[in-house]
Amino acid sequence: MPEFMELLKSAFNESANYLTWSFFSIVAGFAFYQVKQKRKKKTKPIGVWEKGMYNFYALIFLVVGAVNILYIVDVFKNTVGSLSAVFMGLFAVLVGVNAGMVVWGQADKRDE
Repeated sequence: MPEFMELLKSAFNESANYLTWSFFSIVAGFAFYQVKQKRKKKTKPIGVWEKGMYNFYALIFLVVGAVNILYIVDVFKNTVGSLSAVFMGLFAVLVGVNAGMVVWGQADKRDE
């Protein structure tokens, strides 16, 4: 059992940076999407280039977040085992979804 705990400790130490990058990248992607949705509601029409820019940056940030989640899964698979990597990947996805909910919740709270 102590060996397993040491493996978990080293896996968490190696994957902490990836989790931070994935979390903030997914938050930024959701924030860009939210800004685009707000701009659509305004009376001034949004241009094609502006839509493209928002979509491009949102996509880039979401891809960076997804790649970092894959790195987290890889670190856990190499350190602890394949079964724990699946659970850690699901946990990282839940963190990202929670980040998106926070962004939308804060935007809705400001609108009220």
